[in-house]
Amino acid sequence: MSKEELIQSIYDAFKDVKLEDGIGVLETDKIDAYYKRDSAECKQAYQKDEREDWTKLLDILYFGDWPFMDAKGIRFHLPCFLLKDIDKKAPGDNPLISMFNICTSDVIRDKLSMLNDTQTATILDFFNYKIEESIAENND
Repeated sequence: MSKEELIQSIYDAFKDVKLEDGIGVLETDKIDAYYKRDSAECKQAYQKDEREDWTKLLDILYFGDWPFMDAKGIRFHLPCFLLKDIDKKAPGDNPLISMFNICTSDVIRDKLSMLNDTQTATILDFFNYKIEESIAENND
């Protein structure tokens, strides 16, 4: 799969995804600062979080936002993480890749539980792309 095909498949697989009542990036920052989800600070962040269009987050989301997201939050933000990794626009390690390196299968299953079959296949395509990219880089 080419880079352009993978990018298009990410947009297609996640085009209608909404955050719904999931944990967004602003709320994640508050949780990371040790606020409880029912605190005034978290509730205010929840209200300000983008919930409808993940593409609005492409230029502001960074890899550190991942750990405190729930399954709905991960589903909503995942395409941003994938696209940033493909275009090498974010410093640090892609949290999806890190999750597979450090988490148990139960945690991974829970975090990715909201993904449908098309989205799961897109993640597999992403991993295949990254493997092919790594082989090409190491052979040059």
